[in-house]
Amino acid sequence: MMKEEKGNIEQMSERLFHYLRKRESSASQEAEDEVWSKISEQIDKKKHIPVYRWLIPVTAVAAASLLFVFWLNNQAYDTIHSADVQEFVSAANTPEKHIELITATGTKIKVDEKATVAYAQDGSLLIDEKKIAPRQSTGEGEEEHPMNQIIVPMGKHIKLQLSDGSQLDINSGTKVVYPQKFKKEYREIFVEGEIFIDVTHKESNIPFIVKTSLFTVNVLGTAFNVKAYKEDTKAEVVLVRGKVEVKDKKEQNYTLMPNELIALNEGTYTDKKKVNALDYISWIDGILTLNNQALSIVLEQLHRYYGKEIIYDTGIETMPMHGKLDLNEGLQKVLSTIAITAPVTIEEKNNIYYVHMRKEN
Repeated sequence: MMKEEKGNIEQMSERLFHYLRKRESSASQEAEDEVWSKISEQIDKKKHIPVYRWLIPVTAVAAASLLFVFWLNNQAYDTIHSADVQEFVSAANTPEKHIELITATGTKIKVDEKATVAYAQDGSLLIDEKKIAPRQSTGEGEEEHPMNQIIVPMGKHIKLQLSDGSQLDINSGTKVVYPQKFKKEYREIFVEGEIFIDVTHKESNIPFIVKTSLFTVNVLGTAFNVKAYKEDTKAEVVLVRGKVEVKDKKEQNYTLMPNELIALNEGTYTDKKKVNALDYISWIDGILTLNNQALSIVLEQLHRYYGKEIIYDTGIETMPMHGKLDLNEGLQKVLSTIAITAPVTIEEKNNIYYVHMRKEN
């Protein structure tokens, strides 16, 4: 990292931390929403996913299990430095081949996807049980809560333990921004992509907040999945356990019970139905469960999971898919499995996979 770039990151980090401290006493929800929106915009600018003229846009596959989803109230706040937040986030480019953890001082650490990454209660970072960095501070008091960021590129996945003991499974193509150590009043992280999180019950009286560019999840202690890829206009919330209240962007409230799913389009409620919630979180065990998903959606998931380009013919995108795919196998074998049940053929050239309509003899 160039000295000037690192200096800019440190400066933006410090200014962001000052804002986060002020938030404890005076921040409004509208201002906070704006800040996280800017973070989301900057993350999105750093993505470079190939787009082909003859590809059909794919939509989000279901997310899995939430406790309480809500949209923020509109209030005013004059002291937010949203430009500072933009600069802070834009300093983090998405690596192409490795997982990267960025500390509060701007230090970038390459992390193996099989590594154990955890934060101690005091905010110290441990990788494979070895202390990598003590709790960092801008040096102005114990109430500061410096933010870290973990970036998981296409084709990679990792587990992360937060300082409160909550466990995250982070899917490919995902960024998570979080404090080294949580505040006493609430716990808050930002997600761009997909995570499954098991929130610790040790601090069940302290709200846990997950922010995305489209909605916010407020939790008191449960397990849930958040899927919020910005390129997907559709989203789904599936409850595994507990109780969920979803407020869409039209300010309408919807309650979810276990094994129920709510579908949203651009943040607006469209449907609610009964499902097997475990099917929607099987990805954390390397299994992709298909329940009538369109082939285009399945191929987009495989593109993200393996980090490989997949190009398919028009006319096959709506083919319904059923069954289970073992993601622990290579992409070629997974695609070959699809070709057994669907009328398609698979071709690989220069590390790009092509899915063609099977020709009649």
